[in-house]
Amino acid sequence: MGSKARKRPQHLGRKLTEIRDSFGLSQGLMLEKLGFSKDGRNNLSNYETDKREAPSELVMAYANVIGVDAQVLHDDKRELPRAVRTAAAKHNQKKTQARTRK
Repeated sequence: MGSKARKRPQHLGRKLTEIRDSFGLSQGLMLEKLGFSKDGRNNLSNYETDKREAPSELVMAYANVIGVDAQVLHDDKRELPRAVRTAAAKHNQKKTQARTRK
């Protein structure tokens, strides 16, 4: 009867963050875009930092918004589409530049 616990995805949090960054949204605004309560942003922070595993409903919503199968998010061997990664990188570069100007 002792079944093994399933392996948690190691890169799910990073992928969720990259998707959010590709839209240039705060955690609260991303949750609203996905149809979730803005009050869940503390939970979203825990999902993005891999402190907790995101529920399947949230993973499905993220996958739907970028037009991929949820398996792309769960599978550590698969990367996000290039367009999402590029947009996220540009957003992060702008954030870094804004911080250094202050």
